[in-house]
Parts: sequence; C-alpha cells; structure tokens
Amino acid sequence: MIAEHVYRVLLVSFRPAEYLQAAPPGWKEQFGTSVHSIAVQLCLISNGWWRYEHCRHERFAYFMEIGDTDEAEVLKTVERMRRDTKHGTAEVIRVAAFKPVEKGLAKGLEAADFAAWHWNKYYMDKFRTEKAMEPRKDFEAFANIAQGKVDYIFATGELLKYFFSLVPQSVLEGQTT
Repeated sequence: MIAEHVYRVLLVSFRPAEYLQAAPPGWKEQFGTSVHSIAVQLCLISNGWWRYEHCRHERFAYFMEIGDTDEAEVLKTVERMRRDTKHGTAEVIRVAAFKPVEKGLAKGLEAADFAAWHWNKYYMDKFRTEKAMEPRKDFEAFANIAQGKVDYIFATGELLKYFFSLVPQSVLEGQTT
C-alpha cells in the first residue's frame, strides 16, 4: 500500500565507525559526530537537488519523530543549513519547516519507519553478507511497486570519501570570510 502512494523514498545510511575514522581534519568540528545529523544533511541536499530538477519553485516541510538522542544536534544542523546563504545551501534545500513531532502525528513517518526497517533488514541479511544482488523478496516487491521512486545513498568506501571531498577546505578550517 505504501509503495503505491509515495512520491519519492530516499534511504541514507552510514557505517558510524567508518564515518568517524574517515572524517578529514576539521570535519567533526564543523559538522559534528552525529551520524543521524550527517544523514539528515545528505537527505536535505539530495532532496534539494531532486526538487530543483522536478519542482524548482516548491519548498518542503520535514518531520522527525521526537525522542532521538541526537535530536538537538539534528535541529541545530538543519537550522544552520537553512541560514547558509553564503554557500547556497539554503537555496538548494528550500526547507519550509523542520519539526520534531510525536509518532503518528505527521503523514509519512510510518512510511519512513517502514522503509528504514526494510533497508536495515536488507543490510543485515544481504548487504553485509555480500549478497547485495539478492534483495529480500518483500523489499524487492516494495521497490518494484514504487516503480523507480526508491533511491538510496549508502555512504561507505569511495562514496564516503567523495562525500567528504565536496566540502571546501576553507569550511573545514572554519573560515567564514
């Protein structure tokens, strides 16, 4: 039922230990150590570029289920991104609102839980056991019904290094002028 009604599903994941080990000097100081916060940043930027290509003049409202241990850091990071006009981040992401809400109060959170559970299960059962080309039948069915609306970013290895390389050294050094 979810797959028939989604417009886009974006799954973002990291390996926390790899992220913390591979982060270049200055990265953790500028962007923190919360993998959740980094995943949210990547989601906002990815959705922002998708929005630019498909509905350029629209803005998005985002909801996050309350209670995450990194909630305060995520909110601080998103607010910083919303104010960042110097690097163009605010214009790319065009966030109308980013609000933490109780479970069940925002449409989409159950769908997000569903997609996250399936991605985690796929990772644990298949991806980490080098059977990535053998998706779980239920996840495969979801993706097939969604007909190309499911994207994922698994930021590991070379993709993680590339992600880190996208930030100018001046930002990592805290230079604002």
